[in-house]
Amino acid sequence: MIGCGGVGFCLLELIKKEKLFTENEFYIIEPKDIPDLEKIMKGYKYFHVKEYITKENYTDLLQNLNSECFVVNLSVNVDSVMLIKFCVERKAHYIDTSLEVYEDFMDVKPSEVKNYSEIMKNNLFHQNYLALKATKKDKTTRHISSGMNPGGISHFAKKALKEYARQVKGMSFTKKTWFGDYAKLAHQLGLTEIQVVECDTQKLKVKSNPELFVNTWSSIGFQEEASDSVMLSLNAEAKKNIQKNYPDLNLIQPTEEKSNIYFLNVRGMNMKRKSITLDYEGKPFEYEGMLIPHAEIITMSSFFEYKGVSPIISYIYKPCEEAMRGLEFFKNNNYNNLKYEKVVRREDIQSGYDSIGALLHFKNGDKFGGWTVCGLEDVKKHKLLSGPTTLQVACYLLPCILYTLKFKKRGTLNAEQVPHEYIFNFANKYLGKIYFRKL
Repeated sequence: MIGCGGVGFCLLELIKKEKLFTENEFYIIEPKDIPDLEKIMKGYKYFHVKEYITKENYTDLLQNLNSECFVVNLSVNVDSVMLIKFCVERKAHYIDTSLEVYEDFMDVKPSEVKNYSEIMKNNLFHQNYLALKATKKDKTTRHISSGMNPGGISHFAKKALKEYARQVKGMSFTKKTWFGDYAKLAHQLGLTEIQVVECDTQKLKVKSNPELFVNTWSSIGFQEEASDSVMLSLNAEAKKNIQKNYPDLNLIQPTEEKSNIYFLNVRGMNMKRKSITLDYEGKPFEYEGMLIPHAEIITMSSFFEYKGVSPIISYIYKPCEEAMRGLEFFKNNNYNNLKYEKVVRREDIQSGYDSIGALLHFKNGDKFGGWTVCGLEDVKKHKLLSGPTTLQVACYLLPCILYTLKFKKRGTLNAEQVPHEYIFNFANKYLGKIYFRKL
């Protein structure tokens, strides 16, 4: 395990709770102290290596890597593609929740970006392209961008599409009629847009300040993705509407390969949009979130593309109040990470839930979605030390690991390529309330 923050710790909690990998050795490479690690790992053989992974030391730290090893990369600011290439060389399995880079790229303000080459070294489209290219000829199963979102949210989108077909259109799916062509099904049903919707309502006991960023998941990761350029999947009509209504924005398209992905010359945290999500009881409510760049925009755009056309896809995120406060301090710090960061656990949370969903829009005006709404009650029920948001990530990460060990020669996978039934069979019991419904 490379990096053991909030998600890593929750993953270890689930492994212990499920009594998995009891005969394995765990090497946890994390430079910081990990509170309660000894308690969680009691009965397991583990080693806590207090080191940063660098370009200079990664081959030494991972010198024993071989085909019997599984690298779980949960780090930030470490080159994911570098680690993936090393795993290919050593024939090791691999999974991550986000494709990261070292901070040695050219520092360009999104508002000043005019050409793709200026942001090519640091964007998710490029990293995804490099990761797939590096593993193209290798059949060892590996997963990239496979946490909750990105990751699990793609499974909610796939299942929501089929549930819409069943519940609203009266369709049935049998082995004789269904061959897994989601792009064709989306086209037939008139899918025009997928909004990844998330509203985190958790009230925290710990407060952000000008030196401390507090969040319900990676504080460092959120500061960095929130300050990156807006990234969207657009069709021709949406592209024209942006050019008409926002003449000051540049639409910048990647050059590595053909896609429907566009970047805008504005930071995600500074561009807002309204959407709808569900509360803990399943009731819809409107909220305003930020257009944060996320890898599922890329992978779902490709997955649902039909005859060159993809749905409009965006991630509309409203974080918890303390993370919002932290972003203001971050902005006042000239978009440089705050000096300290904290990811809360259950004991730091007063109340609330994290509502995450895939909201599908159709040509006929229908809106249908799939959601997980996970709250404080749920982590208490499972007697976890972790919080709801890290649980939502870890409970998708773990079944992907189990899937790899069952199917070892599937190649490198984006989330959409894994059967969602397999993932839900494990994750359902940890996700709090799950809804698939029409709005």
